[in-house]
Amino acid sequence: MIYLLDTHALWHHASDGDELSSEAAAQLDAAKLEDICVLDVSLYELARHMAVGRIEVEDPLSTLVTIEKNYPIIQSNAAIAWKSASLDWPKRKGKGQHLDPADRAIFAAAILHNLTVVTADKEMHAHGPVAGVSLLW
Repeated sequence: MIYLLDTHALWHHASDGDELSSEAAAQLDAAKLEDICVLDVSLYELARHMAVGRIEVEDPLSTLVTIEKNYPIIQSNAAIAWKSASLDWPKRKGKGQHLDPADRAIFAAAILHNLTVVTADKEMHAHGPVAGVSLLW
């Protein structure tokens, strides 16, 4: 595995959307599918977006099952949970820590598995170099 897709990148890649950056699209197109993985939390995030209508598909469960079958899925575990909880990730703007649990888990998985995170998320891009996470967009 080389690439870990953030949830929005997963959706755009899986749905053949043109929302990926040209660089991300080119690198993912050149990669073998087994080199592109997702963290299980992204399935939860996609399901939630479908349930509230932010992503509209005819059959949400079938769509999620197709994604599950087509992408290697990293399962959350104790190491990812602890790394996620213990990350020092100051907010880009404002006080306190960046608390998005999915973002934190994705970074933790990337650190532990030495993966490049594919994302447009500005908080991730701001903190990636500090955390030692390679990013692509």
